[in-house]
Amino acid sequence: MEEHKWRHWLLPLYAILMTVLMIVGWYRWSDSQTILQETKTQLNAITVGQSKKVDQKVLAFTDLVVGYRTDQQKRHDQIEKLSTEAIADQIVPPATIGKAGIGPDLSYKVTYQHREVTYTQVGSETIAMARVAYTITSDGNRIKNDLVLRLPMKQQKIIGCTLYRFNQSQASHD
Repeated sequence: MEEHKWRHWLLPLYAILMTVLMIVGWYRWSDSQTILQETKTQLNAITVGQSKKVDQKVLAFTDLVVGYRTDQQKRHDQIEKLSTEAIADQIVPPATIGKAGIGPDLSYKVTYQHREVTYTQVGSETIAMARVAYTITSDGNRIKNDLVLRLPMKQQKIIGCTLYRFNQSQASHD
């Protein structure tokens, strides 16, 4: 009988041990969640801080890509200030630099329904994704577009430009 007395204490001891382990585990899990949340907050702060500096530049570039300018040379020069000459040449080919061949009576307007810029960091590059939904109105015609510009950037200068339709698969472009 003496041999079985210690068995009566085994179940309560096991329950106490499991309770202590659960409390320690819960504490460590909640602590890791706090650290995870702090890391997310820091990353969001970096992204938000960066976007405040760069948003206007990205949106100005986007306006130049989707908008219309009578003076193509000026448009080319404005694009080059925000990016590189190669990108400016790609968007406004050198053969068309000068005055656009559009009569003075043409009314042309771009109305934005949605403009949003998000950023991701890939190594030393920041990639801005500018989504713009807009309507072009010209002589009674209305054209709606929903586009995404993928803009790799280094030191806040746009070093590439790829244009996609919003509903186009992004997986084929990464």
